[in-house]
Amino acid sequence: MVFNLLHPELRKVLKKYGYIKPTKVQLASIPLILKGLNTLIIAPTGSGKTEAALLPVYSMILQNRNSGIQALYVTPLRALNRDIFRRMERIASEVGISIAIRHGDTTKSERRKISAKPPLILITTPETLQFLLVGKKLRLALRNLKWIIVDELHEVIDDKRGVQLSLALERLEEISRYRIQRIGLSATIGNVNLAKKILGGPQPVYDIIVEEAKRLDIKVLYPVPSNIDEELSNKTGLSPEAVARARYIIETLNRKRGILIFTNTRDLVERLASRIKLLDPSIPLFVHHGSLSREERISVETGFKEGKIKAIICTSSLELGVDIGHIDLVIQYMSPRQAIKLAQRVGRAGHRIGKVSRGIIVAIDEDDLMESLVLSRRATKGNYEAILIPDKPYDVLAHQIIGMLIEYKEISLYNLYRVISRSHYYRGLTLNELIELVTFLQELGYLILLDHKYLKGRKGIYKYYFEHASTIPDVKRFKVHDVVSNKYIGELDEEYVASFCEEDYDFILAGRVWKIEFIDEAAGVIEVFPSENPLAAVPSWIGEMVPVAFKTAREVGSLRRRLAEYILSSNERIKSNIIREYNLSEDLFKKLVNFIRKQINEGHPVPDDRTVYIEYSKDTAVIHGCFGSRINNTLALLIAEYLSKKRGLSVKYYSDPYRILIYSPRGLNINDILEVFSLKRNNIRDLILSGAKRSPAYRIKFIHVARRFGILEKEVSLKLLRKLIEIYDNTPLSKEALKEVLMSKFDLTGTLNIINLIKCGKINVTYRFIEKEFSPLANAIIKSYARYEHSYELVPTSLIVNIVRDRLLNKTIGILCMHCLNWSTSLKVKNLPDSIECPLCKSSVMTIVPREISKAISVLKKFKSRKKLSPEEKDLLNYLQKSALLYLSYGRKAALVLAGRGIGVATATKILSSARDERDLILKVIEAEKRFIKTRIFWDKKLD
Repeated sequence: MVFNLLHPELRKVLKKYGYIKPTKVQLASIPLILKGLNTLIIAPTGSGKTEAALLPVYSMILQNRNSGIQALYVTPLRALNRDIFRRMERIASEVGISIAIRHGDTTKSERRKISAKPPLILITTPETLQFLLVGKKLRLALRNLKWIIVDELHEVIDDKRGVQLSLALERLEEISRYRIQRIGLSATIGNVNLAKKILGGPQPVYDIIVEEAKRLDIKVLYPVPSNIDEELSNKTGLSPEAVARARYIIETLNRKRGILIFTNTRDLVERLASRIKLLDPSIPLFVHHGSLSREERISVETGFKEGKIKAIICTSSLELGVDIGHIDLVIQYMSPRQAIKLAQRVGRAGHRIGKVSRGIIVAIDEDDLMESLVLSRRATKGNYEAILIPDKPYDVLAHQIIGMLIEYKEISLYNLYRVISRSHYYRGLTLNELIELVTFLQELGYLILLDHKYLKGRKGIYKYYFEHASTIPDVKRFKVHDVVSNKYIGELDEEYVASFCEEDYDFILAGRVWKIEFIDEAAGVIEVFPSENPLAAVPSWIGEMVPVAFKTAREVGSLRRRLAEYILSSNERIKSNIIREYNLSEDLFKKLVNFIRKQINEGHPVPDDRTVYIEYSKDTAVIHGCFGSRINNTLALLIAEYLSKKRGLSVKYYSDPYRILIYSPRGLNINDILEVFSLKRNNIRDLILSGAKRSPAYRIKFIHVARRFGILEKEVSLKLLRKLIEIYDNTPLSKEALKEVLMSKFDLTGTLNIINLIKCGKINVTYRFIEKEFSPLANAIIKSYARYEHSYELVPTSLIVNIVRDRLLNKTIGILCMHCLNWSTSLKVKNLPDSIECPLCKSSVMTIVPREISKAISVLKKFKSRKKLSPEEKDLLNYLQKSALLYLSYGRKAALVLAGRGIGVATATKILSSARDERDLILKVIEAEKRFIKTRIFWDKKLD
């Protein structure tokens, strides 16, 4: 038996803790690891892969009996640190192996203890590992390092945390006296060979794949409202469809012990939880996502494990293998958008190996249903998305170069290149590219390049290194302020603001469509008015959505085509094949058929994997293409860029995995759109690159990269940002920002391939002018809020007038007698009469005071005494005199207008003299407030 290969002391303890028979993954892995081979273990949650990695390492530590840190266990999440520590520390302590945790929350005293007496095994995160590499005492302890275990490898290899970790592994090789054995753990991974190269660098890695031991059983459901749901809808104000879905989840919760419910955004987590609690307050259900405090998350995890909490609604925060106890079932609310995410999430259920992991996807509309069916099939077959990895990122490399200078004080360019190029991420890095980056770092003042051969660090590099250890962007949040109600309605993150927001832009937040009037970047506030135009309004939660891959979208297109063929031919073989492949019930098949039949019955082509369908009106075009998120976003940018350059049009665009929406208020010409598909390859590439570099998405990536280089602090104004983009153009900073935006938002190669298929006739393009209604399949993007389960209200002008009127009437103002200056009062505008007589001197000359009454009295007394006034005091005197005249002439109306934001006496005079009635007066106040919002940066404190 494989446990017999382990150290005798360890074997005794294993029996005590119930480790009698090894699991399949342990049988395969332990002998390889004991031989000292680099190993990647791919196995489902609950297969015992953590023990498969750690037990042979324990055994070899006992065999060697060396001091110092023998093994590092690197995990992407702190929650995993706690979990692993609890499970493995018991066994380790009994055989005399010390284990400690070091991460961002570790206290100073604990850190000192670890430095003074290093454990044999240290559990840490990729970020904290950066600090260990430069710590004097810990570097000495790492001289005896022999093993590195990287857990949840799939979670980091496709982003800059993986790049950082890869370079750290190579730096550790330089520190240790031994060749370090590398062991990687992963539940599911899209490209095994790539993962092996990233884990091993230039060293060979053996893989142990134990996937078949745990089967996925995934069902896709599409709840339809019943009479009960209609009744509850009337009582709760929720839509009947939302009630049907929430009730289905409640019924499932009542039948099962422990359920994880995954959604795609934090916003949806909160709303789904509130709906379920609204319908059944007794259910012990809690939420778990990244915006909650660490204490709150731990409390929820513990409550679930102890059985006090029956269900958790969460985002990807619980995707990883944090042990939260038994999970009966996983519910995915809406399509998970990626097969690999679905497999990871459903894999949490039926924790023990040999048990089937059961999951249910609750679809919210027909589009969602088709995508969910495709992803369910792909997940159960193991057809995962390809992994995209960053290409030799300059910002991460810059940080690592500085780290190595802290380590060695001075390093040769040759040795630097030797270490860096061992990382798979930097396999294509040329020496010239490295020299360009080093020269840039010299210009930034971080280092000195001596004789073009040696690098030496300068003062201040410690601060840069320690403050920029995390590759995760520090995202600023903007408050959204409704000018009409004078209330804050929510927040938008920096990435969304930079990617989509500009003046006159429409977006959806808190159930309404809003138009942006002004973005105050310094204050972090966006001033908005309610909008009456939902067209092209982008949902505020869209930035959290993971991209749908080309192959997934193409299969959805294929399914559409086959359903259309069945409708037109009634071929039963097509029907039986679809039902078998997608595990459909007869009822679900009928729903799919009816969805496609609706498109056909209204006289529209069915866009599929072989057909692009363009439907357009005078100012709007919907381009249907089943190409996935990144290709469609690239096509949308390309079309908008071409129209803008050719016609000088202002073009708004938005895309989803199956459609592109193009909107231009000045009108669209179908021939211009069609011309895009016949452009030459180089022209397409140039348009995409220039468009990407001018896109708002590029701006946000520029900010992130500039922060990683230490060039930018957290706050940055748009004016300064534009200047910086200009200054740092064609430097490693701008090149890295462009690489990052192209990888995350666009797909240049995929787009060129699609256009080539169109040119070759393998993808057909058909188009139609729309006089009235767009097709049923177009509605998902025209009403994009519905696709992601948000409703919205369009606020009519009459309601806006009433809201502003109420706000102005409820504003408290000051009134002061201009004659005696001895009587004053404060009251709401609605309680102000059209005229007031001073109770002390009987004068009716009252002024409306904009600020403190004491300040107004002081200025008026100085004026009456003929003392010299400052410019600011002269402005206030002018305001007081003219507001008194306005109140004498217009009564309460004058106060109503002056209660508006930024409205002074000159503007108020124009409004009062030109308004036809009260409604017109309020509308003019609204317009004046809008102007003030846009120009207030020029006003300072001056009163007009």
